[in-house]
Amino acid sequence: MTVSPLEWQWRAWVLGEGRYKGMGRRSQPRPPEFPERVPQVWWVRLAAFVAARKKLPPQIPAPFDGNGLVLLEPTGGTEDIGAAKLAGFTYLLLNLAYVSGGDWDTQRARARVLGLPVVPWRRVSGPADSRHIEQVADAWGSPAAVHNLENPEVTTTYTPANLASVAAEFRPRPRGVMTEPWMQNGAGWGALSKWVALPETFQNANLAYTPNVLTMHAKAEGMPLSVPMFGWGEWSDAPHYVKPSTYLSQWAGPFAVYMGDGKESQYGEWKR
Repeated sequence: MTVSPLEWQWRAWVLGEGRYKGMGRRSQPRPPEFPERVPQVWWVRLAAFVAARKKLPPQIPAPFDGNGLVLLEPTGGTEDIGAAKLAGFTYLLLNLAYVSGGDWDTQRARARVLGLPVVPWRRVSGPADSRHIEQVADAWGSPAAVHNLENPEVTTTYTPANLASVAAEFRPRPRGVMTEPWMQNGAGWGALSKWVALPETFQNANLAYTPNVLTMHAKAEGMPLSVPMFGWGEWSDAPHYVKPSTYLSQWAGPFAVYMGDGKESQYGEWKR
């Protein structure tokens, strides 16, 4: 049976969603357009609706449900934000631990004009680094924040539980954690179960790092929301160039790309 617009509105009011979000469930005053005696079948259908919704798999939150471009240095050939958007990137990940000077003001201003969200990230070795990220996310009005947590800290002095505790000091927002390719077994990643895992899917380091294998491992370690972060380029421990088309042929979902510095003329290779 088709549910009427009025019944949908009533459901939103009962659940405190939609136009009633932030007002609480069954907010007062009660909307006068609802029937004085709500039909029992509405309650039956509402119960079925809520039960069915609980069975849905968890969803990747925005902006991680799109395609992110990681930028390392403000002065590293990272200013052509228009090229990034034309290539299909939907948000930018800006490194706060850059070393070459400058700032991200130009990239942020251009991204704002083009409607691309910017998300701060950096390698974290303790609470101070994480607070830096969260404070910048607040200052920038960013929709999310990303923490790069790796060994040795993840299994010793700054565990996922520690990271979750520090992040809880700040307002709720979608959060991601960049990790080494094979997330450490039994490291307590479940403390970040509502975060998005971004495992380093660096086939330029090892062809065994395929997106399906690494995201499934993240899920097995307690993080059901996982998006691969592809390694693009060559560096000391990732000396083999892998074409964007190779990565794209292996993965149809959202992804991030590490890194875009100095490759503005090649951004279009990531366009599906």
